Amino acid sequence: MPLGRRPSIFQRRLLLGLALSVLAGCGTGQLATQFESHTSFDRTFNTAMSAMADQKMIFSVQDRRQGLIVAALNGDTVQATVEPQHFEATIRVSFSAVGPKHADDKLLERVVESFKQRTAGQAHILPPGTL
Repeated sequence: MPLGRRPSIFQRRLLLGLALSVLAGCGTGQLATQFESHTSFDRTFNTAMSAMADQKMIFSVQDRRQGLIVAALNGDTVQATVEPQHFEATIRVSFSAVGPKHADDKLLERVVESFKQRTAGQAHILPPGTL
């Protein structure tokens, strides 16, 4: 295409279609959910682990020192990371689905909902971005 010449309608539509397909591919990543907690590290870790146990998940990793919990149910794996945020004086909890396509798409949602229910009575559990 020579300089100064505008792209045709076909070329613009083709470019738009390519851009949209690239953006659509970006949205297929793993679902992750984060929370900020003002409770102790141990209490937050135990709450995250209990939320996974509520779903009858089998634990493969319970590493308190690293703040890592990994559990599976029927081949679907969920990971929780519990990290102190020293500058904010909070604990960040992140849940994510790990591995290939999941047979139970709602497992992560149920774990997160269980975590929310367990922390509902604690006013110091805040969604990210509220601090």
